[in-house]
Amino acid sequence: MRVSTDHSLAAFLGLAATLIMGCGDSTGPTATAIHAVVFTSGATIDRDPDGYTLSIDGEPPHVLDAFDEATFTDIRPGTHLLHLGGTASNCFVVGENPRPVDIAVGQRGSASITVSFVVQCVPNTGSIHVSAATSGPDQDADGYTVILSDGLGGATIPTNGTRDFANVPRGQVAVALTDVAANCAVDGANPRAVDVPFAVSVAVTFTVQCTSAGSLQVTTTTTGTFLDPNGYELEIRGEGGSATRRSVSTNGTATFSGLLGDYVLTLLEIMPNCDVAMPNSRVVAINPGAGTAVNLDITCGAPREIAYVSVAGANADISIMGSNATGVRRITAHPSSDSDPAWSPNGSRLAFTSERDGNREIYVMNADGTNQVRLTNIQAPDFRPAWSPDGTRIAFASTRDGNTEIYVMNADGSNPVRLTSDVAYDADPAWSPDGNRIAFSSDREGTGGIWVMNANGSGLTRLTTNPRRDTQPAWSPDGSRIAFSRGTNNDTDIFIMNADGSGVAQLTHGIENAADPAWSPDGRKIALGSVPKDCGWYEYYCDPYIVVVSTDGIPYSSLMTFASNPAWRP
Repeated sequence: MRVSTDHSLAAFLGLAATLIMGCGDSTGPTATAIHAVVFTSGATIDRDPDGYTLSIDGEPPHVLDAFDEATFTDIRPGTHLLHLGGTASNCFVVGENPRPVDIAVGQRGSASITVSFVVQCVPNTGSIHVSAATSGPDQDADGYTVILSDGLGGATIPTNGTRDFANVPRGQVAVALTDVAANCAVDGANPRAVDVPFAVSVAVTFTVQCTSAGSLQVTTTTTGTFLDPNGYELEIRGEGGSATRRSVSTNGTATFSGLLGDYVLTLLEIMPNCDVAMPNSRVVAINPGAGTAVNLDITCGAPREIAYVSVAGANADISIMGSNATGVRRITAHPSSDSDPAWSPNGSRLAFTSERDGNREIYVMNADGTNQVRLTNIQAPDFRPAWSPDGTRIAFASTRDGNTEIYVMNADGSNPVRLTSDVAYDADPAWSPDGNRIAFSSDREGTGGIWVMNANGSGLTRLTTNPRRDTQPAWSPDGSRIAFSRGTNNDTDIFIMNADGSGVAQLTHGIENAADPAWSPDGRKIALGSVPKDCGWYEYYCDPYIVVVSTDGIPYSSLMTFASNPAWRP
């Protein structure tokens, strides 16, 4: 006897007409060969990955794929048994197996007897039965959460109860018990690996032991003027990273129970005209069976004014608001775009960029929006004005000489002087508080970065290097640090570094497309613009908003939507 196999699709398709004749059909010409074909039904993911074995009369088997064929030749007369083996536990052969095939005495010819095997596979899944057994005092009233690995789902479970998970793919699955109170501990491994067989329910039991818990009582005391009528948010974050929040009034108390160990306490949703006396955040130790009290003192004062760009695109205007989002007023109202507000050192005037004359030019106006005067008059974009600390000059970016460079002019627009001369893009000038240096962003040397130079353009020094670009430098009021916007993975964040470029550290986390950092006059806060990332190609037109963060990166209450380009009034 000889056997041959053909795994080609063409050969398989060529047998289609024969197969519809049924299993073991021997009508037609006489035959001395048996041709076996395998069909497998069911979702691809549930099929047997290593195929099957096919043997005749107990001879050594041959390996076949899910859709395959084999031909046995030189078969002696008599009854022969074809057996398809090696099926996975979730697959079965439809019909007889082994399959008898009769070869009559004297039966000779060139045709073969065709035998088809149909393999039916069902979902290759099992189930998991999870139990939680909790003992000890101060058990978690909310129960726990069971999480299965690889995105297979999760569900709550009582502290003493069960939860079933059906249709779990066969194989190894990690089962974790989460949201366990800090005063409770899970015995044994957590998560733990479970082997899920086909059509079998696997039992997993988590035993939890609780001890006496502690509590934290936080009292807020707010004094001063312009208090936040909406109160604050308190957040405690345990060692495992899970966080719990409570709302608390400006003068109120909030209690956290079921605690044990060290927690980071942070006061959130504070208006930027208010300051917390203690470090925010701080670590609080909670002992078993004890209550811990913390008092938070907050002082609020008259809000500082912030100029910003309201709306967006072609209708953008300059507006002003208080740092508690009150006193909002628009001070430009031209149909074209007004942007880049920059306060004069004494706070009496604002420089800004406008397209009202068909081209971006630098303008100045009084703080109330009156006496708007054009300073530049070149048929090339001029933008991003920045005042010198003595108020006598304005630095700006311009393409007037064919490439974007940094220029400086007198505060009345006279005597413009070019400071940079490079084929790269140079923009975003920012004066140091002592007036001796100008920081700017540049693409020179092939990568984006922050540079500084003397106020006359000499002494160029590179401070940062980033292939995704660093832009929009802003000096701290004491001149010791520089904040800037850095491109990260599909986003931008605000970073801070020392004035010499050392100590680069990320400030913002989770604030989308953070840009345009602006220091508060006291150097304790930074206002910035943010644009949500879920707006496709038109991010600039998607509800930008202004938020303030502390120099520790803790966000205050968001101030204004449809707003960008913040600038604190000195």
